[in-house]
Amino acid sequence: EDIEHPNWPNHFKHVFILTSAGRPIYSRYGDEYKLVNLFAVMSAIISFSNDKNNDSIRAITAGDHKFVFHLEANLFYVCVTKSQQPDNIIRKELKYLHNQIFSILTSGVENILQRRPYFDLLYLLGGTDILINNLITSLGQDPSIQMDALECLRLPPATRTTIGNVLQQEKKGNLLFSLLIANNRLVNLVRPKRYNLIAQVLNLVNNYNLSKSPSSNGWIPICLPHFNSRGFLHQYVCFLTPSICLILLSTKSDDLILMSAVKDNIFKNLFMTSSLEQLVNALPKHHYNVSRSELYHFLYKSLSLNQITSPMFSPPYHSLKHRRRLLALYQYVRERAHILNSKPHKVFFLATGFEKIVGWITAGFELYAAFSPLASKSKCIETCNIISRWIDKEESTLFLLSAPLW
Repeated sequence: EDIEHPNWPNHFKHVFILTSAGRPIYSRYGDEYKLVNLFAVMSAIISFSNDKNNDSIRAITAGDHKFVFHLEANLFYVCVTKSQQPDNIIRKELKYLHNQIFSILTSGVENILQRRPYFDLLYLLGGTDILINNLITSLGQDPSIQMDALECLRLPPATRTTIGNVLQQEKKGNLLFSLLIANNRLVNLVRPKRYNLIAQVLNLVNNYNLSKSPSSNGWIPICLPHFNSRGFLHQYVCFLTPSICLILLSTKSDDLILMSAVKDNIFKNLFMTSSLEQLVNALPKHHYNVSRSELYHFLYKSLSLNQITSPMFSPPYHSLKHRRRLLALYQYVRERAHILNSKPHKVFFLATGFEKIVGWITAGFELYAAFSPLASKSKCIETCNIISRWIDKEESTLFLLSAPLW
């Protein structure tokens, strides 16, 4: 596609990445080289704004389209969308993309572009479009990424503990982090005491998992910007079953054989302790439904654990379009609640023609819930309290409360 293609204006969200010199790096749709004139126009708009106002351009509204910009030193990110998401949320998504680029190239790419502004980064990024495409898709659909949090598989705490012990026993060579993922949700992880992996980094790691075929193992260099933006770790990705993935992160590039042996031991011990069977059986039980007629959906984030939980989407959110709309409403309420009130306890109501959204922000958690448009305010508050008490009761099943350490 190019801008003359009839489908071009119909896409819901365009994303472009370019260098400060205007060289194309990525376009979600179309061939970058065929869009070189469009990239030149975007570069000119950014440069004109910076020169004219001695400031960085942030957003432009044109009809029902919004142009949102995120500018790094030598890399520019532009999103063109019909979405009603707040500009700050879209800008945060573009920052995620920046970290994805760094995970592939490290922060050394800034030095390259500083010395050679017209360097063609498409050559270095060859074959990585799937990573960026998957991340953009997840940004619009995955609440864990939108909330900068993790989603854990719902699992009996005894099973989670046993799996953590199995991972913890296999500390060999230069192994730094060990993670077990099931259906793209965290089961357990082991890390060194002095290092932590924030949610944004783990979501980037999991994006590599989403981009691989379950039938193949992988040994992939990956830069974790919040861990070390100038160097690579080496990621061993192996699917124990089509839905269960083991990720081992090593500091050395020649640890492939050793990581393969670690994987074999972990698989054997998971099998011998029946943990693998219990994990497979838990997969279809992860989803749960809301049981109150006035409640459509909710999204809960534990602030101390930085983890989320939510029920299955159900009518009226039966389609991807409606689910995106609901998540955008949650984002809007979250943004407004944090801006309007700096007190530790906040409640925000939003009424649309289709639902009522409640945002409840405390020192320990954030809760966003969608209710029938006919539900009363008192009923919404009562139901939110019921949700909070239920999650307190079930937190050892819903969340990873304590990860093992090396």
